[in-house]
Amino acid sequence: MYRLLLIILMFGPITAIQSQNLSGKWVGYFTTSAGVTYPYEITIQAMGNTIKATTLTKFSYNSSATAIANGYFTAQAKLVSIKESKFEHLQIAANAQACLMSNYLYYNNANGRETLQGTYMSNNYSGSKDCGTGTVVLVKEMFFVKAKPIRKPKPVNKVTVQKPIVKTIVKKDSTEIASSTTKAPEEIQNTTVQTNTVMILDTIKTQEYKLPVKKEKIGFMPWVLISRADKLVQEINTNSKNFSIELYDNGTIDNDSITVYDNKKMILDRMRLTYTPIRVDLEFNNGITEHEIIVVAHNLGIVPPNTALLVVKDKTTKEEFFINTNFQTNAKIIVRYSP
Repeated sequence: MYRLLLIILMFGPITAIQSQNLSGKWVGYFTTSAGVTYPYEITIQAMGNTIKATTLTKFSYNSSATAIANGYFTAQAKLVSIKESKFEHLQIAANAQACLMSNYLYYNNANGRETLQGTYMSNNYSGSKDCGTGTVVLVKEMFFVKAKPIRKPKPVNKVTVQKPIVKTIVKKDSTEIASSTTKAPEEIQNTTVQTNTVMILDTIKTQEYKLPVKKEKIGFMPWVLISRADKLVQEINTNSKNFSIELYDNGTIDNDSITVYDNKKMILDRMRLTYTPIRVDLEFNNGITEHEIIVVAHNLGIVPPNTALLVVKDKTTKEEFFINTNFQTNAKIIVRYSP
C-alpha cells in the first residue's frame, strides 16, 4: 500500500503538467475595442514554462502578417503571456500600419476542449504608437487518426416460425360421465380447465439513447485584473440607492489614460483624463448591494505614474480620493449599500 501511494504521489504532478501541454496550433480570432474581428492563429512550441511561437493574422484574402513571438506559461495560475517581437512576413495595405501584439491569456480545458482566452495590447512596429487593445479567443486544433472502415455484416433475413396452437380435446364416454358424478366439484373444474395450450413469445424493442452534451460557457477575466495587485483605497457605506463617480487628472494634463471596472465588468475603456470630469452613474438593484470599482492604468502618461482624482457622490455626501496606478498596481474602492 505504501509503494502504491508513493507511485501516485510521484506520477500525479507529471500527469497534471502533461494535461496542460500548450504545444500545437491554436486557431481563433481577436476583436479590437472598436468591435472589428480578424482571424488569428498561434503555433506554440512549449519548453517547460518557456514558449516560442509564430502568429498569423489574416486581414483579408490577400493581406496578412506573420510574426515571431516569445512568452511564458504559469501552470499553477494557468496564465499564458505571448509577446510578438518582430514580423517574419508582412503584406498589408499601403495606408495601414504594422502593429505587434502582446497577448495575456488564460488556459482552460473543458472536457478535452482546450482554449486560450484573454486580452491583448499592441504597439506599432517601432513601438512609438499605441495601436489599441482588445480580446483574443483561441481553440487548440485536435488531430485524429483515420481508422479503417468496419465492414458491416450482411443482413440476415429472419424467418419467423409460428408455432401451431395445440388444442387438446378430451372425449368422454358415457361411463366416464357416469362415474364423474361421484367426484367433488373442484375435481370436475380441474378436468375441464386444461383443454387448450397456447405458447406466446414477447419481444422487447431496445432504443439507444445518447445523453445530450452540455456545452460549458467559457468566460475569462481581463489580464489586468489577474496580473496586477489591487490596492484598496477606501470602503464607503451609503444609504442612497444611487451614487456616481467622477474622474479627473490630478495635476498636469500629461495624457494619462485609464480603464475602469465595476464588479469585474468594464464600464470605461481607455479614457483620457483631463480637467473635465468623466462621470458614471451607478445604482444598487437586482440584489447588488456592493460595487467594487477598480481603476486600471492604460498608460503612464508623460510623467509616471498615472495619477487621478476620484470623487464619489451620493444624495448627501461627497468624498475625494487621490489615486496612483501603474502597470503593477490598480486602485480599488468598495461602495456598499447600508440602508
